[in-house]
Amino acid sequence: MDADKLLDCANNYIFNEQKDDKYKPLKSERDDLKGENFGDNSIEICANNQEIQRITTSESIETGKFEYKAVENYTCNTDHYRSTTILSDSIEPIIKDMLLFASNLREAIEKQQQLILDLQTYIIKLNNKTIEQQLLIDALQKKENELREIIQSKQRKIIELQQYYYELLIDKTQEVEIIDHILTTRETDLAKLTSELEIVNHELKSTNELLTVKEKLLVKINKELDLTNKDLKIKNTMLEKTEADLANVTGELAKANQELTNRSILLTEKEEAFDTIKQELELLKQEKANERRSLIEFNKIKESMHNIMQLLRGNKDSEFDQK
Repeated sequence: MDADKLLDCANNYIFNEQKDDKYKPLKSERDDLKGENFGDNSIEICANNQEIQRITTSESIETGKFEYKAVENYTCNTDHYRSTTILSDSIEPIIKDMLLFASNLREAIEKQQQLILDLQTYIIKLNNKTIEQQLLIDALQKKENELREIIQSKQRKIIELQQYYYELLIDKTQEVEIIDHILTTRETDLAKLTSELEIVNHELKSTNELLTVKEKLLVKINKELDLTNKDLKIKNTMLEKTEADLANVTGELAKANQELTNRSILLTEKEEAFDTIKQELELLKQEKANERRSLIEFNKIKESMHNIMQLLRGNKDSEFDQK
């Protein structure tokens, strides 16, 4: 039962004795309700002339709402409703209680209205936050689009760089293949020169006089080595290791030249045989003239000089052992 029903009972119900000793409200359209006031914020209702329900009203402190509880149930008793004196003295406490209840109800309604206003304020704030969040989402979406464009631009640049480096790799691979072919050819030529230089070394070992002749020849070869090194640097940058070896050979040849100079002092006693050796040197120069015109001949002489140095070192060690 709600508050409207209770107020209806308080303002419109007057109980009079009727047929069969039952009580019926005179001003209500609901003929199935009958009641009696007990003056303690409770009303007994006889529904369908069968059961009495004692309804107690109270205001909940926590929720601000009215609660209605059935505290008793019992069967309508004819003797219980036989009295006909329930008039103004019995109705007045009901009206007072109902008016008090109405006042409490209004306060509760005001509290509910205030709660509704607070809720509306909260909803407005929540809507404002929703708008702010939507603006933030729009800004983030815009930033995401910008970042996506930047990423796409970076990806395009990466693809271009990949294509560039791929083409560069192909070019470098071809260059390496060419250089590898050149080096293979040079190794073959050096192998041939090595075999030829072994013969020359054998001839050099036969006499110390030939070393004097080779000393002069080495001076000329050193000049040719300098010119050849410059040409090699221009033509093939990948032969830097070989040029470093040539530089080392040049240094060793310089040491060998110094050693040969020292040996020339010791060989002054053999001046008589110098003319014969000079003639042999002229013949040797004529034989080697054509060979020095190519890089292959130069490499041959280079390797020969290296072997000469080894031989000189061996002779020096041999002389030192003899002494």
